[in-house]
Amino acid sequence: MQIDTSSIPAAGPPAKAAPELPSVHPPRVKQPTAQPADAEALQNAVKAASAAVRSLSNSLEFSVDQHSGRTVVRIYDAGTRQLIRQLPSEEMLAIARALDKLQGMLIRDQA
Repeated sequence: MQIDTSSIPAAGPPAKAAPELPSVHPPRVKQPTAQPADAEALQNAVKAASAAVRSLSNSLEFSVDQHSGRTVVRIYDAGTRQLIRQLPSEEMLAIARALDKLQGMLIRDQA
């Protein structure tokens, strides 16, 4: 069996490669390296954020959990001052404390 190749056009010269386009990505901006925050700097930042927000609304409060050192945001009803929402919740803070305690126990057992 023979295949008729007369209807297939002959291959021409190889196609030129497309010119390289300039990059459309924005230049990378060097991000500042994160420095570990000490407790005093964190407290000062939280106080500054609370003061700034308090001038706009008295229903938002920032604080730092004494046991875990985590920042806590509380949202209150402006009229009744009843707590509407807390982030992270008390349950999550309790879980974080328990995990920190468990981690400390594991490290002591391994040492």
